[in-house]
Amino acid sequence: MKRLAQKAQPDIVIAANGMCQGGRIVNYLQTLAPLPTTDVLFVGHQARGTLGRLCSSGMRWQQGLMI
Repeated sequence: MKRLAQKAQPDIVIAANGMCQGGRIVNYLQTLAPLPTTDVLFVGHQARGTLGRLCSSGMRWQQGLMI
């Protein structure tokens, strides 16, 4: 993940666990979401109470923490 965060070229990361409740996507979001060059795209339903729902509702990341 450090390589992705420090790399100057664009990349696409496709991560499973669509509602962001566990797995690698949580680490990707913590590391990459705070960067101004990162875009996150959700392509499915985000159930109420999930991290995916918070993200798609406008939650922001700062220094790896949700704000």
